Amino acid sequence: MKIAIFFPPGGSGKLIHSIVEILLGNELIQGPTSFGAMHHSERWKYKVVKKTKGPYVSCSGPIVNADLPDNIAQPVVTIGHLSATEVINIIPSIVGFKILYIYTTSIADCITMSNRNMYKHIKAEFDELYTTKGKEMAEMYNIHNPKHFKDIPDSVVEQSVVDTAMDNLRYRPLKADPENMLQLNYATMFENTDTVDKICKFLNLYTNTEQAKKAYSEYLTVQDDCPEYATIKSIKKCWNKRK
Repeated sequence: MKIAIFFPPGGSGKLIHSIVEILLGNELIQGPTSFGAMHHSERWKYKVVKKTKGPYVSCSGPIVNADLPDNIAQPVVTIGHLSATEVINIIPSIVGFKILYIYTTSIADCITMSNRNMYKHIKAEFDELYTTKGKEMAEMYNIHNPKHFKDIPDSVVEQSVVDTAMDNLRYRPLKADPENMLQLNYATMFENTDTVDKICKFLNLYTNTEQAKKAYSEYLTVQDDCPEYATIKSIKKCWNKRK
């Protein structure tokens, strides 16, 4: 089986990745941290190459058919931040993949996921700024040698959240809805209790369903503690500054 998971930054794609791995039989997946991060659940971090043996999992994807061996003995799971346009463009290169795509429908949803994403960066092991996110913020906002996220002014954190939120508007729903794709609306993904059931049915995988639902439920319980680094007013404020 070949599975591709595409989602906006902070859009809970790593949760869906973990659910898929649980359904595939990986019993080592841990639940979320106290601040809602699932990054620690990644078991494999390598890029697929043709001579690689064992489970083929990419955390930096997307993998396309040309990257894969001719005869695949194990499932392929590839994940990545691909927007609607990018997903449409890559579909011809991932023939035979089952695609799970998380999309957004409003700027309010984008702000929510961007706030949560920033919270995970600040609270987790990414506290040190010598990480991809930290370097990006330091360079983008010309911050002089900060060592921790707490050293960054609140206004800069707010601006970063707004910028990511605005970019996440690109992850809109696809008008076409092919049989090999399951589109998940971020706005309702955690309001309904059937998300795991939808994934099970789509992938025809029912092993460890209860464990997958447990991870999903635990994830829900820790999401609401995230502070608001940015709001709708932040969008308006930042927009007015650019005029």
